Amino acid sequence: AGGGGAGVSNLMAAVKRARRTVDATIAALAEEDGLQVFLWFTVLPQLVSRLGHRSSAVVSHVQRILSTCMLKYPLQASWSMVPARKFRTAARRASAAADVLARARNASPAARERIDALTRLIDELVSLTNLPVS
Repeated sequence: AGGGGAGVSNLMAAVKRARRTVDATIAALAEEDGLQVFLWFTVLPQLVSRLGHRSSAVVSHVQRILSTCMLKYPLQASWSMVPARKFRTAARRASAAADVLARARNASPAARERIDALTRLIDELVSLTNLPVS
């Protein structure tokens, strides 16, 4: 009856090793010399949705990838990131999105200007959707 504990222990050790491998792989892909940045755009909506993940390691990886996208292609990435800062369903996700936007805005005065202009535009477009149709 005492053999079950060793099996569980071995399984947990295997899960930890697998998680370290996955974390290292994702971190390597997120680096500038990893996966080409434009390729992340194919999964951008999924990445934005994972900003609310309960694992801080996952959120950290996602923020790094999204920050890289914002720095390399600020106008394109902003269309997904700017609305994410106002998520109502998950405060954690909105906060993580705001952190990504802040990092991108602080990269340069030009980045700040572009992101601020696009933020104002998106906010205005959203406010138009609340106007009555006559």
